[in-house]
Amino acid sequence: MEQTKVGIIGTNWGRVHIGAFKNAKCTIDALIGKDLEKTQFVAFQESVPVAATELETLNALDVSVIATPIETHQSLLPRVSTPAIYCEKPLGISKDFYSDFSTEQLIGVNYAFGYLKTAQCAKAAIESLSLGQVNEISIEQSAHSDKDISIQQLFKEVCVHPLSWIFQVFGPINYLSHALNDNTMSVDLALADSDLKVHFKRQKKAGIKLSVKIKGDKNTMVFKGGYSPAKQWFFDPILIGRDPINKGEYSRENDIWYQANCIAVKTFVDLYNDRIDLETAKSLGYFSLDDAFKFEKFINHLS
Repeated sequence: MEQTKVGIIGTNWGRVHIGAFKNAKCTIDALIGKDLEKTQFVAFQESVPVAATELETLNALDVSVIATPIETHQSLLPRVSTPAIYCEKPLGISKDFYSDFSTEQLIGVNYAFGYLKTAQCAKAAIESLSLGQVNEISIEQSAHSDKDISIQQLFKEVCVHPLSWIFQVFGPINYLSHALNDNTMSVDLALADSDLKVHFKRQKKAGIKLSVKIKGDKNTMVFKGGYSPAKQWFFDPILIGRDPINKGEYSRENDIWYQANCIAVKTFVDLYNDRIDLETAKSLGYFSLDDAFKFEKFINHLS
C-alpha cells in the first residue's frame, strides 16, 4: 500500500504534526517556512528531505498541513492545491470567505479534544441519558501564555478545545454576551436546550486548568483536568454526583494530548484514503471545514 505523502507549512507547531503524521504511517516529504535557513535547520532535525519557502513545492503531495498562525489560514487555504488539507485550529475564516470558497479538496481541522478518552467517556454518559435532560453547562478555565496577547486571543487558542467538544455533543453554539478585562473573560452562550457559561482567566503559573460541569434534571457531571510542564496533560476521574465513572486519564510515557492528536490525524488520513466513511470519521471526532466554520461563528463576537 502506497504511503500518503505529506507536506507541513509552519516550522513551530508544524513540528508536532510531523510526529502525528509519521505515527499515521505517512511520509513527511516537505517542510515550508518563511525563513529558508530556519526551515532547513528544522527539516534537518526532523529528517524531512525538502525544505522550501514556496507553496508550489507541495503540489505533487497528497496532504498539506497548515500549522501557521490563525490570521494566515484564510489566505493560505485557496493557495494550497494538494487533494487534502489539514488545518490547525481555529480555522479563523470570515463569513464572506466561507460563502465564496468552493473546493473539491478534503479539508479537516485539528480539533482534537473529542478524541481524548475523558471526552469520549463523558459523551457516552450524556448520550445514555445518565444525566437526564441537560439544562446547564459551565466551563471554568485558566491558562498561561508567554506571549503578549489579549485575553480574547488566549481564549481563542485555549478555550476553543472544550467548546469544540460541546459543539460535537450538543450542536450549534449561539452567542449571547460577554464581559472582559485584561485578564478575565466571561461569555454567555446558548445551546438548543441549555445555557452555556464560560469563565476564562489568564494565570501567572505555566500551565492550563479546566473544569467542566454539566447539569441535567437527574444528575450532574463534573470533570477536571489540565496541563503542567512537569506532569503534562491529565484528567481526574469523571464524577456523576459523587460517583466516578472512569479512572481518570494520564500517561507519563505518552502525553494524552499528543495521543489525541495522533488519533485525530489517523482519522483524517483514513478518511482521505477511503478506509472509513465521513459518518464514521465524525463519530470519532472529525471536524470538517463546514463543522469548524459553524462552530466558530460565536468567536467573531469576542473581538
